[in-house]
Amino acid sequence: MAELQKVDDWLTALLANLEPAARNRMMRQLAQQLRRMMRQLAQQ
Repeated sequence: MAELQKVDDWLTALLANLEPAARNRMMRQLAQQLRRMMRQLAQQ
């Protein structure tokens, strides 16, 4: 769980330093990848 917190802290710092447009683009790509992964898991 501590490793997950480190990743969360890193992502929070990264997102805080991005311009709003870049942050939106990154979050959209992340959401798309997450949906793809969840769809693949549901098909198994």
